[in-house]
Amino acid sequence: MARSVLTGIVLAMLILSVMPLSVNAEDSGGVQASQSTVAISPSSPVEGGSITITLTLYNSNNFEAEDVIYKFYWNGISSSQLISANTVDIAAESTADVQIVKSGLTVGEHKVWVAFEYAGAGEQIFFSEIIVSGLADLEATSISTSPVDVQSGDSMMISTEVSNTGSQDADASRMQINLDSQSEIVNVPSILAGESAWVNHTITAPSSGTYDFTVTLDLDDAVIEADEENTFTSSITVNPRMDIAHLGELSVDVEDGELQGPWTISGTMIRTSGEGVSEVPMRIEVKDDNGVNIPLPTFYVNISGGENAQQAWSFDLLYSHVSGLSAGNHQITAVIDPYSTASFTQESTDNDRISTYFDKYDIPDVSVDPFAVPSRNTVNSGSNVDWTVAITNTGDIEVKGKLVYTWEGQTVDENSQPIITIQAGDTYIWQNTLATESGSHIAEFEAQWVPLSSSYDENSLNSYANGSVEVNAQLRLSWSMTSMELTDSNQEPAVFPLMAGDEYTVSIKLSSQETGDVTYSCENELGEVFGTIPIQVSTGGQIVTVECTFTASAPYTNINLIPNETMVSSTQTWNWDSKESSNNVADDAGSMTFQTAGMIAVICVILIAILIAAVILTREVEEEVERDIFDYCPACDG
Repeated sequence: MARSVLTGIVLAMLILSVMPLSVNAEDSGGVQASQSTVAISPSSPVEGGSITITLTLYNSNNFEAEDVIYKFYWNGISSSQLISANTVDIAAESTADVQIVKSGLTVGEHKVWVAFEYAGAGEQIFFSEIIVSGLADLEATSISTSPVDVQSGDSMMISTEVSNTGSQDADASRMQINLDSQSEIVNVPSILAGESAWVNHTITAPSSGTYDFTVTLDLDDAVIEADEENTFTSSITVNPRMDIAHLGELSVDVEDGELQGPWTISGTMIRTSGEGVSEVPMRIEVKDDNGVNIPLPTFYVNISGGENAQQAWSFDLLYSHVSGLSAGNHQITAVIDPYSTASFTQESTDNDRISTYFDKYDIPDVSVDPFAVPSRNTVNSGSNVDWTVAITNTGDIEVKGKLVYTWEGQTVDENSQPIITIQAGDTYIWQNTLATESGSHIAEFEAQWVPLSSSYDENSLNSYANGSVEVNAQLRLSWSMTSMELTDSNQEPAVFPLMAGDEYTVSIKLSSQETGDVTYSCENELGEVFGTIPIQVSTGGQIVTVECTFTASAPYTNINLIPNETMVSSTQTWNWDSKESSNNVADDAGSMTFQTAGMIAVICVILIAILIAAVILTREVEEEVERDIFDYCPACDG
């Protein structure tokens, strides 16, 4: 029994589950809908937002329902409150969804009314209630500036009344003020619903003129508002103040031919909306090759007068200021109050700079090759040296000057030297022949380029040349043939022909130039040395004597005095007739000495002994040969 009851309950639930709509649904020709088939998204809408309304219609017929009319109204049914109207086709025993979006919601309770009709079966109407929650809403209800009369550059205050006109409290936020090129961000405190707060901020007034400026609330969207349009506009008029500017063009003047300036920079300044005396700091700017301003002094210009006062000024740019600047066309800029140190505030600084250009030319630099070149590095005293010096003009114009030199400690008179002209970019080769002094020493040469007073030489440090040569004081001796003496061993004048085997002494004087040492070798034509004679000359012009003792030889005697250094003197040679003495001439055969005869006898005996030994040895060899033949061929004997 219990099981039957349970089965009935389950069947009932299944039947109810397949029913598409509530039993309270409105019906028009078999098409059904009700409040329960209306869906609102989001379910908790807020002020200023929007909702999506979805209506589900059910066709209970077993055929398609075509052109089912549906309508949506907002807070009442009238043509003015109609939101949307349209038709939809619904398949048999099926549902269809239709949607609309309602935006711009306001706080409070609202009703969305739904009407639908099918096949003229009568329009069915019902509604669904919607509650819209409130939000905060920040508004700039007042914007003011102070003081009323403000000049450019002055400090001014912008006061903004920020009101929360919404129904919810607003958390703390930030606002932004944009005035001309300035943009400032300011904190805003939290504001209760319906309350307001003043936000004050100081800003610098721009240049003169009328400006619209904006105040943007809730800059970071930190507050959810009913109206997110938070930009508000106000205006301000800024009165002009005193301004100093350049009037006309900037000029640069330099005298003709003055490559080293000074360059006179001139201009005129004008002051507007001022009175009394204004001391104006000024500076000239010239950039070096690296784009950095060359250090130049600040100078001051006093301007006085009424509404539109003018004052001319000038500044001398010296060569010392720009000596390190490369040659070329360079920009010059005159700047008013370059470091903002003036006692006044200007209307604008955009007109404080004015520029022009000036030409800087290379100062011709005469470069002397530091190595003076001699024709020879080593010379004998009294010899000439040819000196060569290269002089180069590296500038763009010709130069004139003189080469003043010092040689052997003596400096030539500058007035005695010729003027040398060197064209731009050319090299001049200076040459001069100079004689060395006597004595062994190092001869120094020094030269300096001296420009004429009307010419240029940028760097005098490279105008010098130096060089030196080694001067040797070579000893020189000259034979005095008239001083030659030849004596025998008894110091008596020799008698010719000389006697072979006898000793003789020859002597000769030499005159000297310079000083030094030399050694003579006394020898004959066969290289037999009879002696070496050292000679030392300590003073120039000294007379020295060479003396040699030798032994005469027949049929003539040759004697040579040979110096160990051929540069000192030549070799002196003598040839004298000579004869053998009587002791050296052989006697006839009958007068042969005993010793000679004995020596000849011994030699003869030795020769005879050698002959006998040779015969014996030869015979033994012949016998041995005959024996060898017999052993080989016995029949051959005989």
